[in-house]
Amino acid sequence: TQEGREKILVAMMKVNFLKRLESSVHAFAITMDRTVIKIEELEARLKAFKTHKDKAGQTIESDFSTMIDIEDEDLVDAFQIGTKLKFEMEHLRIDDWLKSLAEDKQELASLAETAKSVTIARDAKLIDLKKIIEQKIRHPNNNTNGEANKKVIVFCAFADTASYLYEALESWAKQE
Repeated sequence: TQEGREKILVAMMKVNFLKRLESSVHAFAITMDRTVIKIEELEARLKAFKTHKDKAGQTIESDFSTMIDIEDEDLVDAFQIGTKLKFEMEHLRIDDWLKSLAEDKQELASLAETAKSVTIARDAKLIDLKKIIEQKIRHPNNNTNGEANKKVIVFCAFADTASYLYEALESWAKQE
C-alpha cells in the first residue's frame, strides 16, 4: 500500500540519518542541512502551485495536465511530486503538507545546529582516533622485513567524513 511505502521510506531515511551520525557528527550536520534545503525546495514548489491555483479562482480539476503545455517537461515536473510514483498536486492536501514540512524543517534545522556545535576540539570520536594514531606512531608494528610500520589507514563510509577527517588530522599529524 502507499501507506506502507511511506512508512518504509521514513524508516530508510532514519537509518540513513543514523548511519551518517555514526560516521561523523560533521557528516550528519551536512545531511541535515541538505535535507532542510530539499524541504525548502519542496515548500517553494507547493506554494507556487497553491498560488497558481488561487489565481485561477477555482480549484484545479483533476485533468490539470490539459491546462499546461505538455511539451514543457519542467512545468509538468513542477506540478508533480515523487519519482516513480507521480502525484498530481491537486490531489494533495497542500496546506497540511506545508504545515508538516515546516515542522520537519524546524526539527532538522535544530538537529543540524546542535551537530555543528560539535567542533573538532569537542569531537569525542575524533579525539579517540587521534589517540589510536598517536599510539600507532609511538609504538609501530614491524613489517615482514623487521622495519617499523607507522602507516595508518582510515576507512570511511562517506566522503563527507573522509574530507572532515583529512582536514581535522592533516595539520595535527604534521605538528604532533
